Amino acid sequence: MNRRYLCGCRGDLRGARTLLVFMTLLLPASAIGASFDCRKAQTFVERAICGSKLLSRLDDRLATAYKSALEIAFAPDALREEQRRWLASARNVCQDNACLKREYERRLESLATYAARQQASHGKEACAFSGLALPETYAIFAAGGYS
Repeated sequence: MNRRYLCGCRGDLRGARTLLVFMTLLLPASAIGASFDCRKAQTFVERAICGSKLLSRLDDRLATAYKSALEIAFAPDALREEQRRWLASARNVCQDNACLKREYERRLESLATYAARQQASHGKEACAFSGLALPETYAIFAAGGYS
């Protein structure tokens, strides 16, 4: 069969294959995994994440989980502050990859629990004042319902 007409393509497929390989080589390091630009990595933690496929995948998963949690958060500012505290007091104090792995896994679990609680209470329109969630009976009363 003539290679020029595979899949209805006109022209030599070797050029397309060469172009694909060339484009792959041009991808920035950040496209491989980390949720930030690895070319700008300065701290031990950033370099460790960029240098480890596992940590890079965990970092991507965390970025996705955090973004999802923010989208459903009753108090997004409180969640942002919690994330900043986690970065400063847990992740950024790690001195080795094992510590980073452990802290990422803990944070992922924490965000999953947070998201589940938020989703479970969405239908109840729970009240939240600076992260204070009132019991369901108070939330119903505050919303104007009586039981």
